[in-house]
Amino acid sequence: MAGRGAGVVGVGETAFDADGAAVEVNQMVLEAAAYVLEYDFEA
Repeated sequence: MAGRGAGVVGVGETAFDADGAAVEVNQMVLEAAAYVLEYDFEA
């Protein structure tokens, strides 16, 4: 658990199927010093 005053990162993701319907929703709060986030996606 992050200590008082520690930096955190909030991440929210929604995955969609081929028809555009949401099939998964994920929300996370991560201790900033403990994670490296890397995402690859087409823009």
